[in-house]
Amino acid sequence: GKAAALYPKRINMRGMKDEEEAVRYLDWLIGQIEETRARKSEITPRYTSRGVVNIMELLMALPRTNCKECGEPTCMAFAAKVRAGELEPADCPPLEREEYARNRDAVNGILQKAGWRPLDA
Repeated sequence: GKAAALYPKRINMRGMKDEEEAVRYLDWLIGQIEETRARKSEITPRYTSRGVVNIMELLMALPRTNCKECGEPTCMAFAAKVRAGELEPADCPPLEREEYARNRDAVNGILQKAGWRPLDA
């Protein structure tokens, strides 16, 4: 994916296909920084690092329907994006169904055990 590293006098970005995409990404990044600054009194810092989530453990906890309802081609792709922080368990429609409540609990348990929390928590 795309990534940016911020330093005192420069920003390094990777994964951009061209300069136009880099400018759009930089504009988005500036917006995120401004929004964070505006909400700083509402934000609780985390002083510990997140643990590593085993992608296979996460995959095995998912319904593994490969239904594509989340927009990803497979449950493995979905698990990778959850681990990367690009998606959340709630982005998997089957996990919201009662028949997959055990899967939902297992996925949330794996993430909580690793110290993950939703961005707005």
